[in-house]
Amino acid sequence: MVDYTTQSNIENYLNITFNQNPDPTLALMISHCSSLIDAYCNRDFTQHTGEVEYHDGLGKGHNTIILRNYPVLKVTSVKEDGTLLTETEEYVWYEDGRIVKCSNGYIDPKNVYWKAKAKVIEVTYDYGYTSVPAEITTICTHVVIEWLKRWAFKFTEIGSADNISLSGVSINFKEIEILPEWAMKRLNRYKKVLAGII
Repeated sequence: MVDYTTQSNIENYLNITFNQNPDPTLALMISHCSSLIDAYCNRDFTQHTGEVEYHDGLGKGHNTIILRNYPVLKVTSVKEDGTLLTETEEYVWYEDGRIVKCSNGYIDPKNVYWKAKAKVIEVTYDYGYTSVPAEITTICTHVVIEWLKRWAFKFTEIGSADNISLSGVSINFKEIEILPEWAMKRLNRYKKVLAGII
């Protein structure tokens, strides 16, 4: 799992310096928040290569499959019933995870469609993010800061000290097992949708 923010981001935003680098309590909070973001979105925000998926074909009128993961960075190969298809001639792919069957580059679902057979389509592809989206980093940063202000800084006035120690601070993670409502609203556009066939 990848952490979506850093101690440096937190320090810069609050204009403070923690006594330890890395601070173990802060590191735990950052990892916890990153895990909650992954769980809420039903995905992570890293890069994955060589993913292989199998899809059923539904026959006439169904020329589009939707991959389980996105954004798609590259499609390495598409096979139908063991036959390797040619990109742009026999299929086209889109970043949102759609792969559309075509013939000589022309899309015609009435005449060009995936063969009606279970697991007839095999796709190998890369997906994800080459770097964590800035909005995900911002959300993670602000959630951790909110937690710090609520629990860790309960007895510390931010701005009154140049550096902060979290030594001895006890964070009850049972109390922060869900993301704040504002964070969930911002994350909704990143939530993974179900794959399938059209």
